[in-house]
Amino acid sequence: MTAAARQYELRLAPRACQVIRSGPGDIAQLGVGRSISEVIRLAGLLFPICPRAHMAAALAAIEHANQIQLGEGQKAARDCVVLAEAVVSAIWRTALSWPSLIKEDAIPGAVKRARKASDDIAAALYQYDWSHIGGAPMAIHSIALQDAFAALRRVLMELQPISESVIAESCRVPCGSLASQPLADALFKMDLDPLTACFEETPRLLHGLGDGAETLMEWFSAHARHVDGLMDALEGAAQRLEVENPASLPDQLNGSGIGVSMTARGRLRHGITLENGIVQRWTNAAPTDWNIAPKGPLPLFAEQVLALSDIPKRDMTWLVAAFDPCAPCTLTWGAANDA
Repeated sequence: MTAAARQYELRLAPRACQVIRSGPGDIAQLGVGRSISEVIRLAGLLFPICPRAHMAAALAAIEHANQIQLGEGQKAARDCVVLAEAVVSAIWRTALSWPSLIKEDAIPGAVKRARKASDDIAAALYQYDWSHIGGAPMAIHSIALQDAFAALRRVLMELQPISESVIAESCRVPCGSLASQPLADALFKMDLDPLTACFEETPRLLHGLGDGAETLMEWFSAHARHVDGLMDALEGAAQRLEVENPASLPDQLNGSGIGVSMTARGRLRHGITLENGIVQRWTNAAPTDWNIAPKGPLPLFAEQVLALSDIPKRDMTWLVAAFDPCAPCTLTWGAANDA
């Protein structure tokens, strides 16, 4: 689970890395005892990074629990909303986070334009709010949709020089060849705890680089490949669009289910247990929760970088950027790493 107030600190010593996590605990407990409509709304408020992906995963968990099947048109429209947000999140990373790695200025205007395009996509698909169990009333405005897609493509083209420069510079950072365990099907195990499970969920593994890498170039290349894939998937979902009524709902919503959404960083998961439409249990985990677990992949790779690097402060900054945490992550250095 990742919330705005969550923070991470990496305490570094020669060849050692300790993760200190601060901020709220399992804030999903705020949803227990509430109605499903309240929980869907909370999913977008409690998790302000990728709120639409969190809302869609919560919706999918409720639908899974009650065997509610979205029609192809409804599924395609919801996919468009979530994938557009994921593209915006990737643009945020490239425009605001990566420029400092190569001593360039951030480009906040790119994020503003991308966000508008994402909002325009949602507005071009639905008569009103999209976030309803079983789907929502649709009204497809094809010209507005294509204009929004084109706007996203333009922003990605604008940011391509930054992406290419970051990929080129990242070859200087050694990270060893440790292979992390991909999350894969373990996503669908509701009781799996990201703090102890030690799985990795990153574009690196999503795009077939599970055997590790000698430098970070492969990691940053995978980020670029992932955002291109997200944009292609967005346009592919648009090809499946058709106006379709929402699915029929049972009189009462019960049972347990899991929902998964794709983001710029990887997949996030929500698990929900319902009794007569009231939430009895709510769990969630985002990519950052898996990646910066106390014994997870980031601290393990950090130990390798510290062992290999001649410039540990620089190289650890690059490693954190390669994992792309969706919460603040600071580095605390011991005297031996002041180089």
